[in-house]
Amino acid sequence: LIGLIVGLPMQAVVTNFLAFGDSRAITVAAKMDAMWFVSSGLCLAYLSGLALICMNPIGLRLLRPVAAVGRMALTNYLTHSIVFTTIFYSYGLGLFGGVRHSTTLAMVFGMFAIQLIVSPIWLRRFRFGPFEWVWRSLTYWRVQPFVR
Repeated sequence: LIGLIVGLPMQAVVTNFLAFGDSRAITVAAKMDAMWFVSSGLCLAYLSGLALICMNPIGLRLLRPVAAVGRMALTNYLTHSIVFTTIFYSYGLGLFGGVRHSTTLAMVFGMFAIQLIVSPIWLRRFRFGPFEWVWRSLTYWRVQPFVR
């Protein structure tokens, strides 16, 4: 709680200085150091909050879909990357710079919502995500069991 009460306003101040402050190298280095310090404090605050949620059985139940997304992190990351580069880069729709930030944010949250739904369903049938399976098979130099 202290990390959030102190860290969030400090984050706003440091972000403002980074965006609108002096651009001399020494100043930029000092600002980056301040950003690292503030970000580290906020990170600890977020981790503490997550630990408190995990100590509660209801919180654990609510985080179960997020755990499935984490178990398929490589697959979800690559899927996310493939979908959004196809939308924004020239080999796909080429919409980079043509979509409002709020729309982009909504698209990201929509994609994450889809991953929250699909990942637990996938893991009921399979032991790993497809890219995790390939990675694991290459790591152990033999084909790993895929279907549950």
